[in-house]
Amino acid sequence: MPGWLKPAVARQQRGLHEQQQQQQQAAPPLDLSGVYVKDKVASDSLDEACDVMRLGGLVRIAIGLIKGVELRQQDGVFTFVLHSGILWFKVTERYSEDGRPARFKRRDLRRGTHVGHVERCPTTGGILMHVKWGDPMGGHGRDHFYLADKDVLHVDTTLTVGDRTVRYRQVYRKVS
Repeated sequence: MPGWLKPAVARQQRGLHEQQQQQQQAAPPLDLSGVYVKDKVASDSLDEACDVMRLGGLVRIAIGLIKGVELRQQDGVFTFVLHSGILWFKVTERYSEDGRPARFKRRDLRRGTHVGHVERCPTTGGILMHVKWGDPMGGHGRDHFYLADKDVLHVDTTLTVGDRTVRYRQVYRKVS
C-alpha cells in the first residue's frame, strides 16, 4: 500500500471501529405496549404549547382533560391512542416501525393533516415520533416515548411553530 494512502485507510478503520462501538452501546429496543394513566402532578403544563399553537376553547379544554395513552407495538406497527375526558377528543395513529411516513388528521382539529414517522431511539430504546404539518399554524414536532422506570412512561416533546419552540414532558403510569 502506498505510504500516502495509509493515513486515509487508518481514518476509515477508526471510523468503522467507532461506529461498531456505538452500535454495541445502543440501548435494546423497548416494548412500550400498555395502557398508561397521566400523572398530572409530575407532568409539565401544556399551557405554553397551547399558546404556541394558538389553541383555545374546546380543544384547549380537551387537552387539559387528557387521561392517558395506550401504546401497542405489534408486527412492526407502533399504535398510539390518546384518551381524553371528552369522548370526541380521541387520537389514534398507527406508524410502521420501518420509518415509512404516515398521514393523519391534525391533532389540534384544524383542517388538514400531519405527516409523521417513527424510529427507534438508540440511547433509550424508546420511540421517536416525528410529525410535520402545514398552515394554518404550520410546524413540526418530535415526541420521545421511553420508560424512565419500569412502569413509568415519559413523553418528551419538542414543538416548533414559526419561530417559537416549546419543550415539555408528560408522565404516565402503567396500569395494564
